[in-house]
Amino acid sequence: GRELAAIIWENWLQGRRRAVWFTCNTDLLQDARRDLDDIGARHIKIESLTALSYGAISKHLKEGVLLVTYSCLVAKSVQGGQRVTRMQQLEEWLRGASSGGSGSGFDGVLAFDEAHKAKGAANSQPVGTAVVSLQHKHPLARVVYLSATGATAVQDMSYMERLGLWGSGTYFKAFDSISAVLNGGGGTA
Repeated sequence: GRELAAIIWENWLQGRRRAVWFTCNTDLLQDARRDLDDIGARHIKIESLTALSYGAISKHLKEGVLLVTYSCLVAKSVQGGQRVTRMQQLEEWLRGASSGGSGSGFDGVLAFDEAHKAKGAANSQPVGTAVVSLQHKHPLARVVYLSATGATAVQDMSYMERLGLWGSGTYFKAFDSISAVLNGGGGTA
C-alpha cells in the first residue's frame, strides 16, 4: 500500500493530479488513506467511487485519488430512463484530466491493486475486459499491477498489457502468441 501511495505521490509532484486505485473492496479506503498519510501525502484527497452517486465525479473530486472496486467497473444503473455505468463515470473523470478533453491524454496513475481480479481477460470476463479496455483507452497512463498472485496460469496474465511482453515492437504480436509458446503449443510470433 505504501509503495502504491508513493507512486501516486511521485506522480502528483510531477503534476499528474488524478489517480485511480483499483481494489477489491471499499473497506480498503481507510488503509489507502493511512498509506498516503504515512508517506507525507496527507493533502491528497481520496474518495471511493461507490460512495458517490452516479454523475460527474469532478463535483466531488477535482484532483486526487479515486478508489474504485473491480465490481464498480461493471456496475450500472438506470437514471431518468437512461442506462448509466460506473465505467462511463470513470471515463468522463479521466477525460477531464486530459488536455483537449481527449481520453487518450490521461497520463496519471492507473493502479491495479489485487490485480489478479482481472485475470479473466483472456476469457472475455467483464472485469478483465474492462481493465484491458482502460489500458487501451489511456496509452499515456502510468500503469502498475500489484498482486501476490498475479497469475496462476499463463492465460491469467492477459490483462498485464503494459509488461511489454507482447504487442507492437515485441517478438510476440499478441497475447495468444506468447500464451501458445508458454503453454507448450509452439505457436507463431
